[in-house]
Amino acid sequence: MCYKNILYNVNRNITKPGLECSYIDFVEELDEYLLSTYPKYYLGLQLYQDDYISNIFHVVASYNDIPGLYQVGPSISDYISNLYDSVWGNSVERTSVFSYLTSQKIIS
Repeated sequence: MCYKNILYNVNRNITKPGLECSYIDFVEELDEYLLSTYPKYYLGLQLYQDDYISNIFHVVASYNDIPGLYQVGPSISDYISNLYDSVWGNSVERTSVFSYLTSQKIIS
């Protein structure tokens, strides 16, 4: 299986304890919104929850590597950041592990 035209963003997000279920619901809604708003570019996400520390999550978002992505990508990223800030404030600590916007693909 070969996925040459997919780019990724990976974030490590830590919620305050007790917010795990609300956070999962939020991510599901965000994923649905992005899929319907940016269907040409946004391919969806996977959410991983740490096996030992339940309030640690990894979000892996996939994007279609097609012309125009690098123009719309920063807008998508800004939307997500602003939404996290307005909904969660300091209740979720987001750390970018990897972003296609700040790294160059070398081998497909």
